[in-house]
Amino acid sequence: MILRTVLIITGFILYSTCTLSQVQEESEIKSNNTLSNILEDIAEDLDEEPDFEELFDQMEYLKEYPLNLNSASEDELKQIIFLDDYKISNLLDYIQNYGDLITVYELVAVEGFDIGFIMTLLPYIKISRIKDEQKIKLKDIFMNGKNQVLLRYHQIIEAQHGYSLEKDSIISLNTNQYYFGSPAGLYVRYSYNFKNKVKAGFTLDKDPGEEFFQSSQKVGFDYSSAHLYLQNIGRIKTLAIGDYKLLFGQGLTLWSGLAFGKSPEAIKLKKYSRGILAYTSTNESSLFRGIATCISVNNKIDVSIFFSKKRRDANIIKTDTSTNSEWIFSSSSESGYHRTINEIARQNAIKETIYGGNISYRSKKFSTGINFYKTIFNLRQLPVSMPYNNFIFRGKENYLLSASYNYLYKQFSFFGEISHSSGGGYASLNGIHADVNPRFTLSAIHRYYSKNYHCIYCNGLSESSDLSNEYGLYIGFVALLHSRWKLNAYSDYFSFPWLKYGIDAPSKGTEHLIQLDFSASRKAFMYIRYRNKMKQQNYSDEILDYIGNIKKHNIRYHLEYSISNTLTLKNRIELLYLKIESKSPEKAILFYQDIIFTPVNRAISIVFRYAIYDTESYETRIYAYENDVLYSFSVPGYYDEGYRYYILFKAAIFKNLTLWTRFARTKYINRESIGSGPSLIDVNTRSEVKVMVRLKF
Repeated sequence: MILRTVLIITGFILYSTCTLSQVQEESEIKSNNTLSNILEDIAEDLDEEPDFEELFDQMEYLKEYPLNLNSASEDELKQIIFLDDYKISNLLDYIQNYGDLITVYELVAVEGFDIGFIMTLLPYIKISRIKDEQKIKLKDIFMNGKNQVLLRYHQIIEAQHGYSLEKDSIISLNTNQYYFGSPAGLYVRYSYNFKNKVKAGFTLDKDPGEEFFQSSQKVGFDYSSAHLYLQNIGRIKTLAIGDYKLLFGQGLTLWSGLAFGKSPEAIKLKKYSRGILAYTSTNESSLFRGIATCISVNNKIDVSIFFSKKRRDANIIKTDTSTNSEWIFSSSSESGYHRTINEIARQNAIKETIYGGNISYRSKKFSTGINFYKTIFNLRQLPVSMPYNNFIFRGKENYLLSASYNYLYKQFSFFGEISHSSGGGYASLNGIHADVNPRFTLSAIHRYYSKNYHCIYCNGLSESSDLSNEYGLYIGFVALLHSRWKLNAYSDYFSFPWLKYGIDAPSKGTEHLIQLDFSASRKAFMYIRYRNKMKQQNYSDEILDYIGNIKKHNIRYHLEYSISNTLTLKNRIELLYLKIESKSPEKAILFYQDIIFTPVNRAISIVFRYAIYDTESYETRIYAYENDVLYSFSVPGYYDEGYRYYILFKAAIFKNLTLWTRFARTKYINRESIGSGPSLIDVNTRSEVKVMVRLKF
């Protein structure tokens, strides 16, 4: 107890140079910066715009209702993405051995919790001796729950070709160049939450260009979702009715939510099974629709079962042979857009039925689970016959069976999953996460995905967009060189044993990243990053066709500092060098300046950015995360030559009413028009306005 007292006093001294409000403000800035860096790295590796809504939903809830560390369970602690098994185990052991935490300063006594890390956690945690009441009373559910209503409007201001053509013109019908709806995007969301044990709500969304209470959308919004979610009610650990998501294992078999990929936060690659969760996202393809439940057999064994039936967008065609003809689908579509003739024709074209379950066992240091489910389509999938997709899924039915494990031994965490699908395909992932000492953490992951492995609802570590035809080895570490210096680095080696789209032979690649962070003071932080990536693709010259290398080098310098308690500045410069086989090198540069103004009373806040960039092609685009209205996300790829600016204004009009407005404009210097097809704009500027209102009661 003497040692504990000394450590608490030490923590208090370390924080004593700031007031509590200053500490809270700095910790929120630090956690937001960590999140934005992770999101940038996810966006860089995806071909489509990522959906971060579920992540922000989770973190925003924790900001409003922080976890009480004295009563939080292991599952609840895993909601904080910055925590890993080792830190969670140490925290729970500390509380078990020494009793409840007295103050947040005491966290410095928990192994693995340094000052910088604690600052990142502060917005999402609290310390209280008062435990939350476990029993739920029906009266409390109706009287003490929290309600929230969100309304959002967004639109591109400049005229786009898709809205200017006549709806019934032959040209628009034949060329698919007409948007049937208005250019306005609309979003409505209602949510109810009672202590995270009872959740209910619905989400309505209309993308720009989609009809609204018209022929193809007579019921109004193009997308609608609703859910009822109960948690920890007797033996029922979770019960979801309506739309839900499933997160099991390491993402090889059943993971319908967001998952982190390669990033400077190398140690975040391990996934934590969270089972059945409510679905609140606007992603129209990754949801399950039906019913799911998890029953706790005892303190160590859980059994989950689920059933889902919904429609999916797909390209429908009719085969016609000498023997028979049938309707089939060549591929499914996950864009969620239903604006043009072709997109509307794909909407809800096939039926998908899924049923299955999970059996999991968990002790203090070891957990394992078995996942199994079957997918049935009402039509047969028959992709276009091409050499690169010889092993893609064909047929109406697919089943998957997998086993996952996680074992914590001292400071070492071993984890993995092996999965089998119809047709004999296999996927496996095995990794180790080691907190070698308080200053050095190492992660290593090996992955193997056979070319005939088929899975729709998976999101494992991968260089490709799907988990098939890939072998890889990832090694990363985080080293605290000094109280102010931190080094992140990783290397990833991957190969594709079979052909891929645009690659007519087996290929391989590598990726290396190193990042050095420096905290000059509580008010100033900077980092420098170097990233190198090599991949292969088809090339040809006058003599022969061959597989050549694409080499990309990125160098980034980022600086942020607080001039005062209300004004923060951020600067970044990033350089990119691209060398494509037999072509001249291409270069790119991006510079931006952020100004963030937040008065002491926090009734309003203003974020402004001005960015200039110069790239030689779309291949040399540079990504940068932008602040946006709540539950809306912007990680644009800057390309060509021009400048971009945006301003985000947030105001707490009343205690329970908040307004966000955002205006963003990009101006291209080297072109007279933007986009192509129906999204073509005949001027060199593209401007977007967003307005969101949140009402809480």
